Amino acid sequence: MGRIRKEIRYQQRYKKIWYYKIKDKRWKSSGSTLKRVAVEKANKALLEPETPKISEMTFKEYAKDFFIPGKCPRERRLEIEGTKPTDRHLIIQRMNLTTHVLSSPLANKKMGSIKRADILNLRDSLFEKELMPSTVNKIISAVKTIFSEAEYREDLLYNPSKGVKNVKGEKSTVDIFTDDEIRTLFKIENYEHIWGDFMTYTCFLLALNTGMRRGEVLALRWEHVNFDEKYVAIKEAWKSTTTIGKPKSNEPRDTPLTNTMIEILKKYKKQRFMVKDSDLVFAYCDGSRLGETWWKKNFDSALRIGNISTENRKLTPHSLRHTLNTKLRSKNENPDKIRAALGWSSEAIQDRYTHCRPDHFRELGEAMEKAYEGLF
Repeated sequence: MGRIRKEIRYQQRYKKIWYYKIKDKRWKSSGSTLKRVAVEKANKALLEPETPKISEMTFKEYAKDFFIPGKCPRERRLEIEGTKPTDRHLIIQRMNLTTHVLSSPLANKKMGSIKRADILNLRDSLFEKELMPSTVNKIISAVKTIFSEAEYREDLLYNPSKGVKNVKGEKSTVDIFTDDEIRTLFKIENYEHIWGDFMTYTCFLLALNTGMRRGEVLALRWEHVNFDEKYVAIKEAWKSTTTIGKPKSNEPRDTPLTNTMIEILKKYKKQRFMVKDSDLVFAYCDGSRLGETWWKKNFDSALRIGNISTENRKLTPHSLRHTLNTKLRSKNENPDKIRAALGWSSEAIQDRYTHCRPDHFRELGEAMEKAYEGLF
C-alpha cells in the first residue's frame, strides 16, 4: 500500500517563518514564526471554495458585472484611461445583455469552450425574434465587448467574437426642416404659441443656430457665452442624469453666434432672476438641470402645435443640427470649419481648427446668419 500524503504540510523556512502547502497547490507563507498561525491560515484556505478558472466560468458568471454602472470592470479601466462610457450607454447595453443574451444557450456555456459559431447562432436566434438589424448589432456588440475585454485582460487567449461583423440593414436617416417649417417654429412672434415660454424657444433656437447637441445645450453655462467675441465655448455636456463631462469625442470647441442669436440670448438673460456666471443657461427656476424628457416633450409638442408633418419623415431634435449643416454646405462653406464648429471633426481636422481663436470663425458666423436670414 502506497504512502498517503497529508492534506496539509508545514515547513519552517527563511527567518523561521512557517509555510503551509495544501495538496496539489503551491507553498504559501503564513507571515508568522508561530506554527499555530500557519495552521489557522491553512485550515481557513482549505474551507474556502476554489475560484474557478476564467475558462471554466460560464459566460453568465463572467458577465455578471458588465455594463452595471460602478461595477463594470471595463468601465473602471476606461475611466482611469480617461474615456469612461456614459451611464446611459451602460444601462442600455446591460438591458440588451439581460433581455437577450443571459437567457440564451450561450449564457450557460463555459468561456473557454465558446466558439464563433455560438455567437453566430445567437445572432440567428435574435433575427428569429424579428428584431431590427440595428438592435441585433447592439446586442452582439455587448457580447463582443465582453470577449474583447477578456482577451485584453488575458483572461482568455482566444476571442471567439473576432470576425463577427455587423449585419447590414436599411439606414434610418434623420430628415431636415424646410424654410417654411423653420419660419413656423421660430418666428419670434410665434414663440409663446409654439414653445410656451421664451426659455424653451431660446433653447431650441440655439440648437438650430449652432448645431449644438442636446447634452451640450443643456450643460451650457453663462460663463461660456462670449457676447463680445460672438461665440460659445462648448466645454461640457451631460453624460447621464447626474454626470457632466467633456463633449462628444472629449474635445471642447468654440462655435460662432449670429447677431440674431446674441440679441435673443441677451433678452433672455435679462428675464432670468439673479443670474451668476456659473449658472446653467437653461434650467428650472431653482437652477436644477433640464433633462431628456423635457427636451423631447417640448420638441414633439412644438411640431404638433406647428402642424409640422412627420409622415414618412424622421424629424428629431437632432434634425436641427442636420439642418444647419445642410444649409452651410449648400452655400459652399469650408467643410472642415463646419465640422470643427459642429464637433463632427476627424482627429486631423480637430488638430487644425479646434484651437483657433473665434475670429477665425467670423466668416462662418456670417454664413450662419445668412442661412436663416428672414426666417426668424
